[in-house]
Amino acid sequence: MMSAVETRTIEEIEKSGQWWWWAEHKRSKRLDYLRKAVWKKGAKGSGYQPGVKVDLERAVLFTEAFKANEHDSLRMRYAKALANVFDNITIFIQDHAQIMGYLGSRPHTIVWHPEILFLLNEDLYNDRTVIPEPVEENLKLIRELCDYWNPQTTGAKVFNLVPPEEIVKLLTGVIGWGLPISRIGYATKQWDYMFRLGLEGIIAEIDERIKEAEDRIYNKVPDPEDLPYYEKLDVWKSMKVVLEAVIRWARRYSRLAKIIAEHFETDPKRKEELLRIAEVCWKVPA
Repeated sequence: MMSAVETRTIEEIEKSGQWWWWAEHKRSKRLDYLRKAVWKKGAKGSGYQPGVKVDLERAVLFTEAFKANEHDSLRMRYAKALANVFDNITIFIQDHAQIMGYLGSRPHTIVWHPEILFLLNEDLYNDRTVIPEPVEENLKLIRELCDYWNPQTTGAKVFNLVPPEEIVKLLTGVIGWGLPISRIGYATKQWDYMFRLGLEGIIAEIDERIKEAEDRIYNKVPDPEDLPYYEKLDVWKSMKVVLEAVIRWARRYSRLAKIIAEHFETDPKRKEELLRIAEVCWKVPA
């Protein structure tokens, strides 16, 4: 006997826009469990598990660099802010860990991105359960960061451009996922391209395009057709700043793993694992 899902075709669902119907019937047990976990956190009035604290180091480092580069384009300011995080945030390697990398400065913390949405910033400020010690001092810091970022978050800019009825749809989740918020991280990466070239290979391609753009802009008679190259040049240079910073970030883990292996680890098996991690992080994702 055919199930309810099988009696409706993809074409029918696409025409009616009822993708939620398909999802409700095809959801796996694992996703059902995760949804119930989210409902539980929402019902108790907080989005965080007990004991979890917010990490402020990333927000501070990002904001410092963003403020320090006001002469740059917005795109380059974001790139330099990310680079400052990758270069300076505290890194750690947990016992038995095989996979490196976390944007928080310590385990069991929630990373805060104050540049994304002012509503989330205010939610954080008003949830005392996640403020790290010393609470009063960190509340003042969070208030300062909120006051700086709230008027210029991505969300604030969108709300200034979108009609009120569309904002209601956005806040209720009717629209908004996918391309509209891809700027803040909800984007699918082209992994085959990244794995094939590595970040150094991508940087080499960027350098070629930068050279081509600069030749067109600076080494010949001005042409209106060259105007798009000014923005492209800024995009490519910003990409390069971030990619080079990611390589440096990975190599910070490489050095840390080697230091732990050579000076602190006593278990031969774990020492071997750490040296392997050091070798891999020096080469990957570079």
